[in-house]
Amino acid sequence: MDGSNGNQVKATQTSLRILEEVQSRNGVGLAELADDIDLAKSTIHNHLMTLLNAGYIIKDDDEYRVGLKLLHLGEQARHRSPRHLLAKQHVNTLASEINEEVDFTMEEYGRMISIYHAAKEGRETNLQSGSYFYMHNNAAGKATLAHLPRSRVDDIVDQWGLPANTEHTITSRERLNEELSKIREQGYATNDQELIEGFCAISMIAEMPEGGIFGALSVGGPMYRINSEQQLIVDRLEQQIEALEADLVAESYPKENWWQPFRQLSPGELSRSHTRE
Repeated sequence: MDGSNGNQVKATQTSLRILEEVQSRNGVGLAELADDIDLAKSTIHNHLMTLLNAGYIIKDDDEYRVGLKLLHLGEQARHRSPRHLLAKQHVNTLASEINEEVDFTMEEYGRMISIYHAAKEGRETNLQSGSYFYMHNNAAGKATLAHLPRSRVDDIVDQWGLPANTEHTITSRERLNEELSKIREQGYATNDQELIEGFCAISMIAEMPEGGIFGALSVGGPMYRINSEQQLIVDRLEQQIEALEADLVAESYPKENWWQPFRQLSPGELSRSHTRE
């Protein structure tokens, strides 16, 4: 890579870093960004103007905030596959059946991201679609880790660590490995106040027809309700996972050829068939 390309890559990385800082703060001024990012105000201002002109951020008085263009891009990513819409249907179905919040998450670059989230009207929720999570401190992440190769789990922990959100969060590899073994044995994962105090969740993964993990379906809510309804939630989750996986198989089948096994053979084909016999 020559020097000019290297400078362009570095400039792009700086712009993305600034964009992520703006997003994480829900509004931030130039001076605050300069203090935290340790770059000259003029440099940060140039990057902000580039992002502003491209529509990725907006300026609200003296503060910068993310723009709705990111929502547009996010929706395109979320709907890039018909399989994602199948997940949405099952999230809504489960949310209508059970009086708790329901979430479908997928692993990307070693973290979990909420793809679809639903809850009954009036029910207070702790999550929203588009939220990122570490994988060790929530039921969906642990359910996913339990079905990944050990080497991949080690890579994720090396990259992101095991930071504590509450006093209940797993923060050691040994304890995490014990938890993942338990999840594989019982078929589902739990989050016992490991992400948010007083919040618990139960999760199971859905697998793709061709193999591999599609995502994780979770039910979460206050500790006293989730613990008292655990078996019911596990049963409902299992039903929805089975239905989702069946829909994934149906979606994957080449629809233009669905009739081939049942169509009537032509006389020539019948003749060839008898000849082979």
